[in-house]
Amino acid sequence: MDIRTSTLRSGKNGKAYKGTVKASLGKAPYTWALIGGSLPAGLGLDTAAGVVSGVPAATGSFELTLQVTDSLGGKDQKSFTLAIN
Repeated sequence: MDIRTSTLRSGKNGKAYKGTVKASLGKAPYTWALIGGSLPAGLGLDTAAGVVSGVPAATGSFELTLQVTDSLGGKDQKSFTLAIN
């Protein structure tokens, strides 16, 4: 089980954002969770698809930790910094 995505692309305050996190080596389907930090207001995590999307309503650097769990219970987690300008 491995989170393949190394970074989340930056976004702009008030503009639609979509960033996808991908996993490999596990058995689909995957379930994603935000287990540390927080997303800026206006963004959410699709726990089935690993997609962070929405329209951010704040600027800054947001530290977050995402965890993926596969259908066999395998887990991996990774920390990201999401920059919203």
